[in-house]
Amino acid sequence: MKNYVQKTLQILFLCFLITGCESESSADVSQDRIYAAYGALYDEFQDLTIINVTFSLGNYNGTRLELAEGATLLFNDREVPFLTGLGYYELKLPGFVQEGTFVYTDLDGQLFTNNLRIRTIDFTEGTPTTIDRAQSYEITWEGEPVGNGDSSVVASIIPNNLGESKFFPQTDDGATSVLLTPNFLGTIADAQGGSMVLERFDVSIAASASSAGGLVTARYRPKSITITIE
Repeated sequence: MKNYVQKTLQILFLCFLITGCESESSADVSQDRIYAAYGALYDEFQDLTIINVTFSLGNYNGTRLELAEGATLLFNDREVPFLTGLGYYELKLPGFVQEGTFVYTDLDGQLFTNNLRIRTIDFTEGTPTTIDRAQSYEITWEGEPVGNGDSSVVASIIPNNLGESKFFPQTDDGATSVLLTPNFLGTIADAQGGSMVLERFDVSIAASASSAGGLVTARYRPKSITITIE
């Protein structure tokens, strides 16, 4: 499961770079080959819970699918709209929606129900706001430790020059901190301002899915911290 989570993180980070994706109709494929990736992110800065679902052919990297008329997707009994041109479904809800249930019904009438719970995380007092690129830093957090091979925490250093952003994942069971190391910090070319971002990922295999499988990802992102990079 640990390697599964690490691979999933890599996929999620790559997805952040995708700005668009063409899709095909789910009516054109076998319903048992539809892979479903369910997700929810609470963004404290916006005070929004963002629900997103991607359907694809065969696996996560397969052709993106739009549900044909007759198939449905609900989160907490609300329809999740499809974003045309982006290839996925998204619903924005005000505030922190900590728990929820996805209900997907395919064209064969098969019903798939998956539950999700978002676990909170936050920076602790004393988190450094000045980052020396030649030093290492242990960033602790408030919230549950990483556990059972199905969760991870990522600390990100986002300079004003976004292209130099650095990501530091923690996937060790029982961990309550993540280490920022100079071998990566030192590749930031210049002293500059920026921000530190913390995010928790809880990833699990969908309990109810077609033969192609599925994924459920819960994420919590507290407000970022403004930093100075020296």
